[in-house]
Amino acid sequence: MFGYAGAGPCTAGQLWQHLCRSTCVQSDLSSPSWAGALRTILRRGPLARRILRALGGDTSHGRLREVYGRLCDCLAEGRMFAGE
Repeated sequence: MFGYAGAGPCTAGQLWQHLCRSTCVQSDLSSPSWAGALRTILRRGPLARRILRALGGDTSHGRLREVYGRLCDCLAEGRMFAGE
C-alpha cells in the first residue's frame, strides 16, 4: 500500500523513514513548517518516548514537574521537545 518493500512487518518508524525517502513525499518535506518536526520525531522518537527518556526512570513529582516544565517552554517557544 505504501510501497514498502522491506521483508516482513515493519515498525511505524521504519514505515515513516521509508515514506520520507519516497519521491512522492520528498516535495512535501521541503516545507520547513513541519519538516523539522518530522525529522525530530524520526531521530528521537515520538513525544511519549522523548518524555520517558528525559525522565530517566525518575517519576517523582519533582522530576515530572521539571520535565513537563521544559516541555511547556518548548511549546511556548514553538520548538520541538528533544527529550534530553
